[in-house]
Amino acid sequence: AIRRGATLVLDDAPIHLRVKEIVVEGRLLAGGAACPVESPVTISFVAEKSESGFNNGLNVREAGVADLHGARRSVVWTRLKATADAGAEVVVLQDAVDWGSGDELVFATSIWRDTIENENEVRFVRARARSNATVLSLDRPLNFRHYGGHEYQSEVALVTRSILLRGGLTASAHLAGYGGHTWAVGRRATYRMVGVRAHRMGQRNVMARYPFHFHMMYEGGIGNYLQQCAVTNSYFRGYTIHGTNRTLVRKNVAYNTTGHTYYLEDGAEMLNTIEFNIAIKVNILGDPASGGAQDGETFDESDEAILPADHAASGFYLSNAHNWVRGNAASGGWAGYSFPVFDTSLKLSAHLGVVP
Repeated sequence: AIRRGATLVLDDAPIHLRVKEIVVEGRLLAGGAACPVESPVTISFVAEKSESGFNNGLNVREAGVADLHGARRSVVWTRLKATADAGAEVVVLQDAVDWGSGDELVFATSIWRDTIENENEVRFVRARARSNATVLSLDRPLNFRHYGGHEYQSEVALVTRSILLRGGLTASAHLAGYGGHTWAVGRRATYRMVGVRAHRMGQRNVMARYPFHFHMMYEGGIGNYLQQCAVTNSYFRGYTIHGTNRTLVRKNVAYNTTGHTYYLEDGAEMLNTIEFNIAIKVNILGDPASGGAQDGETFDESDEAILPADHAASGFYLSNAHNWVRGNAASGGWAGYSFPVFDTSLKLSAHLGVVP
């Protein structure tokens, strides 16, 4: 634990921490807005589900501070400028990028229903053209065609980050969907992350165990942010705003997540800025909802889906319209965007009586 008054600073050097839980009541610092960490820093969450004494999380509480600033990139996702056919080893992007050799990319499918035919692909950059920063060569050919015509274009997202949080390291943890998680709890906590990747994080179908999570911060969300982060192969959700107002979630990537990915939990969340993010390949929990519109069969809370709405998991679950939402993209899921209608705010926010 990092107790009140204490500070742990992670140097800009290759570092690997193995933890079962981190409690932050003091300060946890890695880089800063003006001096981001360029070296690879990894925090592995290694507790097993059977270890009840640890929650396998980064827990920022009271007046604790978690400031993790990894390397910034000029672009974290873009779209194809031209169709990349199956067998292609060179792709042309719409935007010039600073992606280089060894960087990991996700190519979004350009067909319908990737849960049935998964044509999303992961590749690594072999090289970027010296004369044209929109042209990349890949480590191996694409298996599928990714469309880049005038009507629409497949998205391409960078998931490499200099700071890596990872879980699900053992076969038993992976089978149980038991990864690490991070959250900031309460009005006084500080939770600022840039250039951080969460891989195999979240805990499947467990409330409040998500890769990134603002939790009941109320107006304390001001000045807190998630920017240029990445969530990959998540066991539960991606970016959760719960009972928190005025945060910034900007230019983030999510790939292969389970449950709603960018998630406003109770319907009381307001004045948050959610912009220029992308969700690729969103997986439902349990059996899929059916029906030609969002009024199909009814689901109740169950062991397979503690939130019934995850039977119809979406890229963006926006339970309150009083937020700034723009420039985002969704590929996959039961729906790209879900707009649930509540009479009043729910659960931990029910006492607020907010009408979304």
